[in-house]
Amino acid sequence: AEEGGNAEEGGNADEGENAEEDVDEPALAELAPHTAVVEAGSDFRFQRGRLAYLRCVGLEGAGGRCPRDTTLEDTVWSILESVGSCPGVVAGSADVRLHMGAGVTELRFRDFGDRPLDAGVLSACLDARVAGLRTDLRSADLVVSFRFEIRR
Repeated sequence: AEEGGNAEEGGNADEGENAEEDVDEPALAELAPHTAVVEAGSDFRFQRGRLAYLRCVGLEGAGGRCPRDTTLEDTVWSILESVGSCPGVVAGSADVRLHMGAGVTELRFRDFGDRPLDAGVLSACLDARVAGLRTDLRSADLVVSFRFEIRR
């Protein structure tokens, strides 16, 4: 059984039971470019990619779409924009997946792009920052994917 989601700008994302490891997502609409200077004096630039709600068990609306929590989205983007200042981070791209359910918040990572960022480095940098995040969306299993790129 598949559970639907939605991507920023109206695209759809479907994720099956084992999609973390072996199912590619369909093409999704990209966000309008948003570049942030990561740190004063730094050569790194943060480029937002697409945002997609991949799973929202119990909350699916018409067409399998998930409702959005824009406050959560803004908070996560703010956290991710600081990645360039983390030890060991180099230029590259990432697909960071926020999993929320049963009072637990965790991050998972998928390789994305030609130069994927190291998942261990990202985890060390981000895990504590997202551990306390909460959402008003009452889903037993919520998965939101944030793609981004760190450029020099």
